[in-house]
Amino acid sequence: FVFAHMLGNLQMFLPDHEAINHYGRFLQEMLHGGGIWVARAVLLGSVGLHIWAAWSLTRTSWKARPIPYKVVTPDASTYASRTMRWSGPILFLFIVYHLLHFTVGSVHPAFVEGEVYRNVIVGFSAWPVALAYVVAISALGLHLRHGAWSMLQTLGASHPRWDRVRNLAATVF
Repeated sequence: FVFAHMLGNLQMFLPDHEAINHYGRFLQEMLHGGGIWVARAVLLGSVGLHIWAAWSLTRTSWKARPIPYKVVTPDASTYASRTMRWSGPILFLFIVYHLLHFTVGSVHPAFVEGEVYRNVIVGFSAWPVALAYVVAISALGLHLRHGAWSMLQTLGASHPRWDRVRNLAATVF
């Protein structure tokens, strides 16, 4: 979803500013307006399952080591893996804000329904908003990097011969 969302939003940089507005209308009108609701339901279910899996993994981790280490030396972990417990809630709050900002428009200073290009330009004109998006997208990058790395490990790419390729693939993604 995130990759497809990024590809759609890159239309902001096309010379024809109407392209991003057309993309927004397409999303709203897909399958006579029902497509967006199907996508939202699937995404909401996926987020629920993702939160449940993260909580389950966290509880398992706490049970395995109920007394925390006095000194943490991150020999085998990456910054992305160590920040998963923080980047997840940050991303959840960001997604809520993002939906209120660009979908509902309730936190946008001058939201105009259907004017995606204008809403993005006006919305990012406030530097605190632009900075919040940069921080959130950085957290998303770390979160996705670790998620892609873990997925490849789960699929069997956990071998010294494949570690460099797996790290590169996760970072590129």
